[in-house]
Amino acid sequence: MDAGRSRELSGEITYAGVLHLHQLLSLQQPLSREPSSEELLFVVVHQVTELWLKQALADLERARDAMTGGDLPLALRLVRRATDVVRVIDRGFALIEALPAYEYRRFRPWLRGGSGFQSAQFREFEILLGIRREFALDQPAFSAEERRRIQERLRAPGLWDGFLAAARAQGLDLPGREQAAADPEARDRVLETLRELYLTGNPPLLRDLAEALVELDSAVALWRHRHAVMADRQIGSKPGTGGYGVEYLYRTARIRAFPELWEVRAYL
Repeated sequence: MDAGRSRELSGEITYAGVLHLHQLLSLQQPLSREPSSEELLFVVVHQVTELWLKQALADLERARDAMTGGDLPLALRLVRRATDVVRVIDRGFALIEALPAYEYRRFRPWLRGGSGFQSAQFREFEILLGIRREFALDQPAFSAEERRRIQERLRAPGLWDGFLAAARAQGLDLPGREQAAADPEARDRVLETLRELYLTGNPPLLRDLAEALVELDSAVALWRHRHAVMADRQIGSKPGTGGYGVEYLYRTARIRAFPELWEVRAYL
């Protein structure tokens, strides 16, 4: 180790310094005139959600690259960890779900137009999963940097692209989504290839990876459903701060990032 690096590491460092706790704990600023622990809970859960999304994005991006590079054990570990991260986020939303409607209404007006629909990281998360909806960039609240990141995600391969690369490297004939959408024979080939993978378990790590992607998809769907139930319990049929109603949230819970892996179950 060089002398400069040695001196740098010899300096004292504290727990608070490692985590930047002074800055972190100063970020929970109430908006209402009469702040309560319920408003604090609402802010903390959403801030923590953004931190966990940052971790999930890092893990899934690395998992995609590991699949493309043929490192299936690493990809499997990272997809499973990202799934656990989504479950932790879901448990955080369970805390808000239990927030009584009469408590939420005390600070809801102060949120004004602030909404989870303005989460650029969640938009990135969807895109990386393979959910590329037309309105990905249709959000005036996004900053120039957030738009740049989202555009970059839209240009980059997603998790399914990584899985296809891993499957083809193992000798499986798996057409891409565009080809399968345009050619019924290619679509049938996708289902038959996946069916064989599931029934034979060959190659085994690839089947495990396919099932891990389904588990991730399932965890995301459950999180979306809890979000819908939470909104239903707190605001009923009223539109949310983002302008969308509860029915829209319930519809998003039916979105699947890996529809091929769900459809093949009917043929097993």
